[in-house]
Amino acid sequence: MTWIPVPVNPKDVTADFLFNIAKKHRLIRASTVDDIVHFKEICSRCAVILIEDDETKEEIGHVIFSNIQDGESADLDLIPNPKYFSPAHPEFREEIKVALVPVLESLMEGRSLRRVNASVPESRNRTKKALMACGFEKEGVTRKGIKFAGKEAENIINMGLLSGKE
Repeated sequence: MTWIPVPVNPKDVTADFLFNIAKKHRLIRASTVDDIVHFKEICSRCAVILIEDDETKEEIGHVIFSNIQDGESADLDLIPNPKYFSPAHPEFREEIKVALVPVLESLMEGRSLRRVNASVPESRNRTKKALMACGFEKEGVTRKGIKFAGKEAENIINMGLLSGKE
């Protein structure tokens, strides 16, 4: 199995497209209206990468880059397919590293970014492990930072990846 990054055509990245990814992975916040407004705000200014299995073309996950500020930073959301990011697939850390690190390096170099930020809900352990495999480090916690529909508020783990230029 080889995972590869496939850029999503920017014309296909709509608020509905982003909302459906979040909905599929149960990442809709308590206020659906806030999510819709958020996705409308970022859809024209974000880049989405589909990670897929090169052989089967199955969806492994999505990576969304938003708030890209040339010379400064960008935000990253990794939304994995739980089927592949599980103990049944212990190789997921290496596979995501092979697929995602070149994308991160290209973005950081091409946009002269100092850092890429990721905010991961505390319950998303596999996402945190995948990002750590790609070089991200835990930088702090935002207590009770997010509340998904039907769930209690939970902490957000703030992670960062610094460019090698500093």
